[in-house]
Amino acid sequence: MYSFILAKYRFRVKKCTLFIIVCVISFGCANRIKQSIVAGVVEDFTAATRSHTDPLLIEQALPPLLLAIDAFLIDEPKNIKLLIQATEAYASYGALVEMRDPQRSMPIYARAHRYGKRALEIHLKQIGIHSLPFTDFEKTITKLNRNDLNVVYWCATAWGGWINSNLHSMNAIAELPKVILMMKWVINTDETFNNGSAHLFLGVFYSALPVMLGGDPLMARHHFEKNIDLTDNQSLLPYVFMAEYYTRQIFDRKLHDELLNYVVEQNISPNSSNTLENKIAQHRAHLLLDNADDFF
Repeated sequence: MYSFILAKYRFRVKKCTLFIIVCVISFGCANRIKQSIVAGVVEDFTAATRSHTDPLLIEQALPPLLLAIDAFLIDEPKNIKLLIQATEAYASYGALVEMRDPQRSMPIYARAHRYGKRALEIHLKQIGIHSLPFTDFEKTITKLNRNDLNVVYWCATAWGGWINSNLHSMNAIAELPKVILMMKWVINTDETFNNGSAHLFLGVFYSALPVMLGGDPLMARHHFEKNIDLTDNQSLLPYVFMAEYYTRQIFDRKLHDELLNYVVEQNISPNSSNTLENKIAQHRAHLLLDNADDFF
């Protein structure tokens, strides 16, 4: 769920930001730099960011890239590769912003959601797929294959981020079964995809929702523990989300504090492939511990 950006990008953004601003207003220039900027930066999203140590720097560095992608999509609104990259980039940016400012993350997730829906419609050649009755939507998704993993996963991630930022809306919550179906399909097709993030996603949602709306503490714990296994215990995010969502649903303060203290006590190697997400996890763990008395 938390793939962000860049090791190489701190240097590249300084060099390229002005170039991007000048070029995106030029129809021809945008086409010429599309491959070098979008493919060269967005496609390196996961690998390039996992060893970075400063989440705030990355959050501040992302907007020029996002604006460049937006500009390219004005020119090519049906470019499926760009749409998936835009969905991933905006969903990742929304996750970064949400850690500090949940309100500001709402329109970011909304844009990721729009791009994701458009990507899925174009990829499947079916307009209005997100509006289908659930049974028809289910028939469409279950007919897919491994070649559809990327678009389905990122569409579901962005869709879920949008729902999570609109839990005050019953209309948004009503769309959750479709997202859960997509993530279950990802797990059934390849549960290791994107480091098992579909399990992490389902762990959060089964924990975040009350039982009357589909919440399921046992299923939530299963998915968190499965994500821990799939990441070989190298990611701290499932521990943080398990504390934030699962233990609060079952009101287990002891387990809440144990999970978060485990996270903050870990020494994060700068050479780890999960450095960035683990730094974010530790920041979140400290915040949750500081505010635990307000909840329990």
